[in-house]
Amino acid sequence: MRLSRVVLFGVATWCLYVAAPQPFNPNGGDNLWYGPAAMSLAHRGTLDLSWFRADLAAQRPEDVWYVDIDVDSRIIRHSGRHINRFPIGPSLLALPLVALAEPLLGGPPTLHRANRLAAIAAATTATTSVLLLMALVWLLTHDRRLTWGLGFFHAFASPHFSAHHSAFWSHNALQPFVLLALILMVARAGRDIGLAALPLAFAYTMRSDAAIFIAAFSACVVIWFRRSSVQHFALLGTGLAAFFIWSYRTYGVWQPPYYGLIPGAPVFTLDSLAGTLLSANRGLFVFTPVYLLSAAGAAMVLASPRRYHPIYLLAAIGTCGQWLAIAILNPYWWGGFSYGPRLFCPVLPLLTLLLVPPLEAARQRLHGQRHGLLLVGSVALAWSLFVQARGAFASGPHEWNYEPIVDLHHEQLWNWSDLQIFRQSRKIDGS
Repeated sequence: MRLSRVVLFGVATWCLYVAAPQPFNPNGGDNLWYGPAAMSLAHRGTLDLSWFRADLAAQRPEDVWYVDIDVDSRIIRHSGRHINRFPIGPSLLALPLVALAEPLLGGPPTLHRANRLAAIAAATTATTSVLLLMALVWLLTHDRRLTWGLGFFHAFASPHFSAHHSAFWSHNALQPFVLLALILMVARAGRDIGLAALPLAFAYTMRSDAAIFIAAFSACVVIWFRRSSVQHFALLGTGLAAFFIWSYRTYGVWQPPYYGLIPGAPVFTLDSLAGTLLSANRGLFVFTPVYLLSAAGAAMVLASPRRYHPIYLLAAIGTCGQWLAIAILNPYWWGGFSYGPRLFCPVLPLLTLLLVPPLEAARQRLHGQRHGLLLVGSVALAWSLFVQARGAFASGPHEWNYEPIVDLHHEQLWNWSDLQIFRQSRKIDGS
């Protein structure tokens, strides 16, 4: 592939992500304090958010949920400081942008600058993930059409677009580190796989459910790359130990409070197991039917693991582990106020990677059925593109979350007569 074309595609993707409208405040929810925490670190060398008190009080409640820093449930008050309850990793990832981009944003209120910084960080991180995924597919297949096709799909037809184009979620920040680890498994025949422990340790600072991928990856190292095991576990142990020590010094406990088990877990219901995949308004296969082919890819790999590179088995195990974790360990398996299957976002690169085995098999063996498969695939792709565009550009699908409030009206998750995808905005501009 020509590097210049890849760079041009990356620039175009970034520009579209930045220019796409923000149909709701992308950083007014759980991720509100990632940007401010990065700014606090850059300007004051502390995670204490107390200096945002007056600025928060001046915001509209519908934009930030709370306007009083002392009652904000997203903040932990410890030793006289106000610290973001959510993972530290995204703030560390955004730290360079504070120095590079903040001076260009002029002089709006501080939280407004943080919101714009978070949007730029979101677009930059999401674009980086797309390019890393393309590099991974190229290393695995050396197939230009497959590399470009999966790159385009991941960028614009998967939940990566609607969830990450302007919102700096922790699962957005996680993806590049997962992909870097996977690239080290493939590049140079895996000779540098021991170094993958470094991005894996950083991944854990982004989200606690990164532990699923870390465990699966480490098992692959032991089974297929045994010579690198010592280096891998030494680096991984050092990185995680540093994180635990930081947590103890910051929160007084060895793991941040956010990393604990959610109250109400575990959950063992058919709704949670099936809903993450098939519910009308959160189902992975409803919002992105192309991923049905990923399920076929996982089945192929699990049925004949020796026929495929270990990375595909890792992807299958990691994806299944994430599905079970969402369904069993998260009482809010629908992801709260979101669009579609947001809690699958950490493993979207794995799901996209699992498209490779069935696509290669279809191209090589099913010549007589190619036209039919192409038609079905085109329809699924067109639907996925439409769905993600609705999530990225329209406000109605996001209003669906609170008209009525989905966290209180769980029947909405299965309501085929009121699809989130098609909900039209009921607000009048300026109201």
